[in-house]
Amino acid sequence: MWKHLPSSFVCVQLILATVCITSAQDFRLPESIVPTHYSLQLQPILDETPGYTRFTAPGKVTITVNCTEDTATVKLHALDITIIENATAVRNAENSEAVSISSLGTEPEYHFIVINLEETLKAGSQYEIYIEFVTPVSQTRLDGMYLDSYVDPATNETKYVATTLFAAIAARRCYPSFDEPHLKAVFSISLGRKEAYHALSNMHQISTEPMEGLDGWYLDKFAPSLPMSTYLVAMIVSDMTYEEAANTEADNTTIRVYAPYYFIERGGGVYAANQTKTVLAKYEEYYNSTYMLQKLDSVSLPRFYFSAMENWALITYNDRVLLYFPGETTEQERYRITSIIAHEVAHHYFGNLVTCEWWTWIYLNEGFATYVSHLGVQMTYPEFDPWDRFINDVYQVAMEADSTSATHPVANEPATIADIGGIYDDIAYEKGASLIKMMQSFLTENVVQTGLRRYLNEKQFSNARQDELFLILQETAEIFNQTQPVSVKEIMDTWTLIAGYPLLRVSRISPSEVRFTQERFQLDPINQTWWIPITIRVIAPTPAESLTWMSNQESELVASIPDTQIFIVNPNSDGYYRTFYSSEILQALLQQIEEDCRSNTFSVGAAAKAKLLDDYITFLKAGLINDSTLESVLSRTLCSHSDTLVVWQTVFKFFTSELLQVFKQKHYSTAMYIKTYMRTILPFINGAISKQETDCQKSHSKGDDIILRADLLFWTCFIDETQSRCRDYVNEKMAEWVDHSDENSPFPVDFEEPYFCIAASLNGTYWERIYELMQKRISPGAKARLLSALSCTKETPLLERIIKHVRECFGDLTTYEWTNKQAAFAENLPSLRMTLRLMDNEVALRILYSS
Repeated sequence: MWKHLPSSFVCVQLILATVCITSAQDFRLPESIVPTHYSLQLQPILDETPGYTRFTAPGKVTITVNCTEDTATVKLHALDITIIENATAVRNAENSEAVSISSLGTEPEYHFIVINLEETLKAGSQYEIYIEFVTPVSQTRLDGMYLDSYVDPATNETKYVATTLFAAIAARRCYPSFDEPHLKAVFSISLGRKEAYHALSNMHQISTEPMEGLDGWYLDKFAPSLPMSTYLVAMIVSDMTYEEAANTEADNTTIRVYAPYYFIERGGGVYAANQTKTVLAKYEEYYNSTYMLQKLDSVSLPRFYFSAMENWALITYNDRVLLYFPGETTEQERYRITSIIAHEVAHHYFGNLVTCEWWTWIYLNEGFATYVSHLGVQMTYPEFDPWDRFINDVYQVAMEADSTSATHPVANEPATIADIGGIYDDIAYEKGASLIKMMQSFLTENVVQTGLRRYLNEKQFSNARQDELFLILQETAEIFNQTQPVSVKEIMDTWTLIAGYPLLRVSRISPSEVRFTQERFQLDPINQTWWIPITIRVIAPTPAESLTWMSNQESELVASIPDTQIFIVNPNSDGYYRTFYSSEILQALLQQIEEDCRSNTFSVGAAAKAKLLDDYITFLKAGLINDSTLESVLSRTLCSHSDTLVVWQTVFKFFTSELLQVFKQKHYSTAMYIKTYMRTILPFINGAISKQETDCQKSHSKGDDIILRADLLFWTCFIDETQSRCRDYVNEKMAEWVDHSDENSPFPVDFEEPYFCIAASLNGTYWERIYELMQKRISPGAKARLLSALSCTKETPLLERIIKHVRECFGDLTTYEWTNKQAAFAENLPSLRMTLRLMDNEVALRILYSS
């Protein structure tokens, strides 16, 4: 272990730039060297320590490699780390003989360190590469090994955390490595830390011993890992404590949630620990695959680039999506926590156990984890109706992202190193998941479940491409005598290798026949066809459902559907396409929906209505219909007493996106026009609220019922806060709360945001009381919600205090992270709601813009 860099040593400082290249192969590692094992030791310096530079991590790594082709050059990745050239060596692993190094160089445009040798490494032999280095514990980035911190509320002392984030290509920022996903290896990790801290890594700790010559320092050693990719390695040094899920004698895995002590003492880790344990057990049963490790840790971090990262057995989360506080956490936040935990635990199978062979196939990791997370929520907390939420949160998001010429195929090979940084997008996650759901709909769940069990078993500890998955599913379908017009690969290639999706036009050509035509849906249409599974549900007079296929070789299909039948296409949003009905067919369908509402029947389900609304909202944006057509579809589709969250969120998403565009373009006057338009559906919203209130009196509501009521309250008060259920009710409750100085909120936690928003706009006294409550709350999510509500004030000094508060909270952030925070600000629901409220107040807008 090198304590410092003596002047007698020659060092190579690797500060490499990313540049665009013309060939995707230029930045790939040669295939002549394949790693099998890393022995990695790091010593993050979090406190002032004599002989060391604070916020650095001296390290050393021994990489055991197999030579597959004769070569006199070793290339591996290193970026922004200091390599100690005189402490770099190569030797034969079989006889320990040194291999002389002639020079050590770099190829900075590809993040390569190049070890040139004086003799040739021989194919079939095994070698060891030893490198000593110093990596920064970065204070300016949120990847590689970086510095996190929190403030102890009892002492006001800043506590530091060294943590890591290596996805997709940031392992090279921490340690020299063969940093490509297919180059899996076993990792034996050791972490040095001072006595006041503890260390975590992917595997369980097997020993700890004092570090020689360093008083008060200890070296924690961890068990060798399973074979895994470099981006899944994780290391954390902190003083956080943990909540542990209760174990039985049959449990082989210890499940813990780590967070600062004040979160754990308030019970913030209990829900996450229990959900992690429960959903893992459900996955083990569903996929007939036992979790193989002794522990599964989850760690709450204040500063995190993603919401969460699936490091094997050491999952890291942003604190807002992991910690649950009874009395402070809303049902919407509980759903998000539940869903994200289900997503990250799903990565144990899809991403960790079986990893995409190259970033081209990242959807095999992220698309599957997104899809499987809804299965996990369904198996643990079905009150959230996750498959309905899938339509809003996944399917509709994917189609919006995939509807312009800027989109790309799901199977998308990065052309440059910079492109790898953009792989985590809506196409990989949401479109990937939507295509998997479509595949399940035509193959059946039984076929897909059985096929995935085989896929996980055959490919465990290795990597996969989509063709290997498709072949297994094809062979499984044949075992079940499940047939399609062509192979699974032929069908799915038209969806995964091609960007965009079809627009299916449906029109009647005779009293007994309907014509379907396909074209690419895009603002600038191009010729493209798909294998389309067309599900047709006949609603009346006799319900029936059938599946027919449109080939990618045909742009037109005629089906026999008498004009006496009312039908809807793709009723469950299983097929990844939009449907445009002729006027005649659309009017008959809308008439049936109106009749359903009058008779309180449900022949056209909520998912089908959400699909119809989302398609026609999109058609308006694309110029395929006019305003009056959409108004007709909206007014005739909505039904106060029967519509569920999936329907209303489709509508509210439309209003939100329109208002957000107004905000971005600074056309403030247009916002009032949009609000006037919203008033046309206000009776439907209020009718739905009344229905919700009646239902809540009959039973203890939770899950989507509560989330729907909260959304309805927000929007009815946003559209017209002068209503008695808004301003009068809030005024009464707030006056009572202020008079009695009650520390508890006057409103249920799920409804605080819209009500406190109104209260903050009424007077400064109410605003100050809400501000006091915000400071007392411990939940990061609760603080954000109340901050959002406080922004509804019309008083400039109070708005300036909000801006000051935000700056104080984020004042230690770098431009790098602040840019990320701004992006998240626009996407985050509470912040977005704050934005919508501020549209009524040009003064507030100008303050925000100036800040």
